[in-house]
Amino acid sequence: MGVPIAFADAAASWPAYNRLWVSVAALVARSRPVLLLGPLLPSEWIAAGGDPATPYALLDCDDDERRRRLAPRGWSDAEVDDAIADAAAARAEITRVVHTVDDVLAWLHDT
Repeated sequence: MGVPIAFADAAASWPAYNRLWVSVAALVARSRPVLLLGPLLPSEWIAAGGDPATPYALLDCDDDERRRRLAPRGWSDAEVDDAIADAAAARAEITRVVHTVDDVLAWLHDT
């Protein structure tokens, strides 16, 4: 899309980016079921034209773990706070949750 999409300065481009996600997922899903890891909340998915019946799961960690992971990456306190607010918004919309610390590590040890 020609702009760094992960920054607030790109907010005007986010609806087009969301529609792109929906288009790519729909294209792939035509031939087989697909697991898509993406940035859209269910409300954003639907607003961008996605199927409202699409199942969702949230890959999540608790806020302390999120802070512990993001701080060493050079994220400012404000950026970490924004990430924590985004996680809270996701938790409010998505009820099926996979916890990165417990569930994913357990799955990896079982494989």
